[in-house]
Amino acid sequence: ERTPEPEQEPEQEPEHIEPPPHIEPPQSQARIAEQKPPEQKLQTQRPKDTPPAKGEFLRIGDTDSLLREPVLFKPEELTRHSAFLGGSGSGKTTLALNIIEQAALMGVPAILVDRKGDLAGYASESFWARELSDPRRASRRDLLRERVDVALFTPGHPQGRPLSIPIVPDGLAALPDFDRQQATRHAAEALAGMLDYRTSPKDKSCRTLLAQAIDQFVQLTPTTVTLEGLVKFIGDKDPLLVNAVGRLDVKLFDKLADDLDRLRLDSKVLLDSSAEKLDMDLLLGRGAHAVPGKTRLTILSTKFLGDNNNVLFWVSQLLIEVTRWLNRNPATGLQALLMFDEADMYLPAMRQPSTKQPMENLLKRARSAGFRLTMVPPRKATLLTRQCWQQSWSMISSYFCAASGERHA
Repeated sequence: ERTPEPEQEPEQEPEHIEPPPHIEPPQSQARIAEQKPPEQKLQTQRPKDTPPAKGEFLRIGDTDSLLREPVLFKPEELTRHSAFLGGSGSGKTTLALNIIEQAALMGVPAILVDRKGDLAGYASESFWARELSDPRRASRRDLLRERVDVALFTPGHPQGRPLSIPIVPDGLAALPDFDRQQATRHAAEALAGMLDYRTSPKDKSCRTLLAQAIDQFVQLTPTTVTLEGLVKFIGDKDPLLVNAVGRLDVKLFDKLADDLDRLRLDSKVLLDSSAEKLDMDLLLGRGAHAVPGKTRLTILSTKFLGDNNNVLFWVSQLLIEVTRWLNRNPATGLQALLMFDEADMYLPAMRQPSTKQPMENLLKRARSAGFRLTMVPPRKATLLTRQCWQQSWSMISSYFCAASGERHA
């Protein structure tokens, strides 16, 4: 009898087949498994100001298929801006808050600019006490309550927690000429909006005079710019200001001074200097405002500011302050999130409100400084019209689109 040749035996033994290149050998997998608990421990003990590690993911949701798989989002992608689009009730705000909550658990603070009061639920006890049917959602809420420090500010409401916002940011005199003049123009546009100056020749001249007055004032005095100081400076027809504006009609000085004095009387609550001062460290829970072991979630409720002109003025000053803070605190990692509900109010397609130029400047600056803007337009979003997005397209990297009943996007 002939015995089988030994050379054939190795081909019949499947255990000798080499694993595919992308599969780690059993020994390497064991070593990885042993290293997982320390990695998870590091995630839960990460200091508040440390950016998320590259290996962590945000869970957006699940795929709508028979094989339901999670849809994951890398935190590094949050360093550029995003827009959440969809019809009314489609869940765009809920999805935006889902991402913000997960980022907060990773130690990333957030500021929510709330126009209608829809986002202020985090500051109410009922939000944390109501029953949730989804175990995953309930578990996350417990973690949020343990790790997040919620601060609700109510500018324009003296019985809440108002914020004092300057009519002109402090420290502009120390900036280079171009940056100073840009900041004073933005401040002048915001005040002009509150004065309801429009596009008539006289209103345009008043806008120019106001911008020049603010620019001259910040160079002449180190004190904080107030309406009282501007009224006196303009009403007295300071020679330096008269020289700076050239051939503008001197009668405009009296008109502008009267308009600013009327605004001072009408906006005492809005411009209340006795409230807490607008400060980015306060909003982000940094420095002296930090709560050990917790991440700040700040809600700025603008519903008490009154008409849209007041809201636009207040938000424009916020945008200027955020931009200045980023210039002083550059970073490559994710520093914070800034969410705007009803975003098309501040960045419309056709109009030129006082928030538009500061918003566009912040979009450009924030993407390279680790500060991500989240834009949630309303149901009929003029934000998506071609004129607006031709300028903003390259600055928005993530679009989350929900179901819409509209025939045209």
